[in-house]
Amino acid sequence: MEGPDAQQFELAGTQVLAGRVNRTGTPGVDLHYLATHETEVLAQLGQAVPLEKLDAARITAGIPDVVRDGFTGTLLQEIGLDIGGPLPAISYRKGCYVGQEIMARLEARGNARYQLVRLRGEHLPPHAEIRQGDRLVGQSGLHAGGASLARLRKEIAPGETVQVGGAAASVELLNTHA
Repeated sequence: MEGPDAQQFELAGTQVLAGRVNRTGTPGVDLHYLATHETEVLAQLGQAVPLEKLDAARITAGIPDVVRDGFTGTLLQEIGLDIGGPLPAISYRKGCYVGQEIMARLEARGNARYQLVRLRGEHLPPHAEIRQGDRLVGQSGLHAGGASLARLRKEIAPGETVQVGGAAASVELLNTHA
């Protein structure tokens, strides 16, 4: 796609907004259109991909979905959405905003206590507590393709085993841009 980072054009008789993205190191495009036009737009683009396959690709790439992974209410720095994370979505240099004091404390402290990791295991329950022994160490997200993203305490090392709702999982660090 040449031109500006966001463009509006007609596709399948409807207006579509396309925006450049690069969430995983591979350039891509997000398309935005009205849900009532989904059938026509997808027919022009080709075959639709089942959501489970998209979730598996997203989890493999280390891309959190705050709502689908159940991370609503967590600090963005704890799930890789800060500057230096896989999907930089926040900046400490903006003007006044709700939550600015919390962000300033986190920046001054130097880091969050949690990080976004990938867990490997079979049939891991989504949105479950993660324990190591009797200690609560995190929260799992959606499970797809044999893996889950998770918000996990930083002192848990890669390769260690944790329990996700009673099921064993191995911890993998994500490749971040930090």
